[in-house]
Amino acid sequence: MDINDQLEVELLVKKCQEEAPYGMRAFEALVNAFEPSVYRLCLNYIKNSADAEDLVQTIFLRVFHNIKNFKGDSSFKTWLYRVSINQCNDLYKKKKRQKELREGLQTEEVQTSSPPEADNLELREQIEQGLEKLSPQEREVIVLRFYEGFKIQEIAETLGIQLSAAKMRLSRAIEHFKILYDP
Repeated sequence: MDINDQLEVELLVKKCQEEAPYGMRAFEALVNAFEPSVYRLCLNYIKNSADAEDLVQTIFLRVFHNIKNFKGDSSFKTWLYRVSINQCNDLYKKKKRQKELREGLQTEEVQTSSPPEADNLELREQIEQGLEKLSPQEREVIVLRFYEGFKIQEIAETLGIQLSAAKMRLSRAIEHFKILYDP
């Protein structure tokens, strides 16, 4: 199934809504079609494969429980990505609070070492550190645009905002990232 074929996805969603909660074939087809892209989004957002795998499970569980409520006001892909981003933001906030708590409880500093071949790794880490300093709204537009390759229109639809707002949010996020990211 082609996840970019909106008609095919809409038909599958309708079938899924008809089968739910007892039939699983249509839902399994949705999961099989969208799982790789949802996983990639989560991994790009969270940067931890185990957490990304857990998030994918949580996301599809939430989708399963709420598929009956999907009205079709937006595309299923847009709705699914909105659910995914919300779950990523929730986990990110939780991890950030846990990290702050751990750092507050630690009395000794942890030394980090950088391997000699770390040029690329260091660059990635610097970018990740810059992304972590962004607000969730800024981070989500950066991830959708540069990690997921979304067009501005797709970003606007996914975030439920106007095209001009998506352009402005992306522009401001890039400018803020440039300020925070200082290689």
